[in-house]
Amino acid sequence: MAPAPSRTAAASPTAPPRSAVTRAMEAGQALLFVALLGIGTARAWSDGAGWVTLVLAAAVLAVFAGGLAVHTRIGDLGRAVWVVATLAGAVALFAHHRDFLWLAFPVWLLAAHVLSLPLALAFTAVSLAAVITVLGLSLIHI
Repeated sequence: MAPAPSRTAAASPTAPPRSAVTRAMEAGQALLFVALLGIGTARAWSDGAGWVTLVLAAAVLAVFAGGLAVHTRIGDLGRAVWVVATLAGAVALFAHHRDFLWLAFPVWLLAAHVLSLPLALAFTAVSLAAVITVLGLSLIHI
């Protein structure tokens, strides 16, 4: 009896199998995102953030987790939409509390991992501009 095909092979017959190192890096990136989202949410809540921040954080987590579950099957455009949607949610969280700014780093790592080089470079420029803008706006309010 032949071994069952891996999840990646079943999802994309033309994709090479992922190594254990690649899977470990992907898991680390996901854990980093979830940990930073949790820390930002806890700090925002302790600073008096309202339910809107909690609901927005839950929505960002849902978008991230949903995309993570299907990113190997949705193609380049789908992955680009997923990464941009995750960044848009993170930027919305930045606007609520500056401790969410750290989310930009794992989202940038995600973009570098799942997008083509030209899209990843464009995404880097946009995400950097978003972080600088939100940081500048938060300094105005201090």
